[in-house]
Amino acid sequence: MRHGPVQGTIPDFWPKKKKHQFMSKVKKENLNRCELEELRDEAYECASAYKDRIKQLHGAKIKRKTFEEGQWVWLYNSRTKLYLDKLKSKWMGSYQVKRVGQFGEVEIEDFDDSE
Repeated sequence: MRHGPVQGTIPDFWPKKKKHQFMSKVKKENLNRCELEELRDEAYECASAYKDRIKQLHGAKIKRKTFEEGQWVWLYNSRTKLYLDKLKSKWMGSYQVKRVGQFGEVEIEDFDDSE
């Protein structure tokens, strides 16, 4: 929740001491807001640095798969995550690699559909 600046009128009949206390309280609240904003910015920077570090660690664990033409492979069906069948196989297979692209894309050949 974000609050705007304190606005108010100070009556003329207030004694000077009360007026001074009120003004010092307003200044303290403004300083507290500035400190809170600084803390928020610092927390954001720390969180983004942490996320970057974790992303690098996870990225380092990823192993690149290389496929060759003629290689037999199994296809992982990611849609089976939606079903609750524990014993249902998530792998469909077996397919033969037909073409390997320049950027790692793989074209597979399904022998069941060709007949």
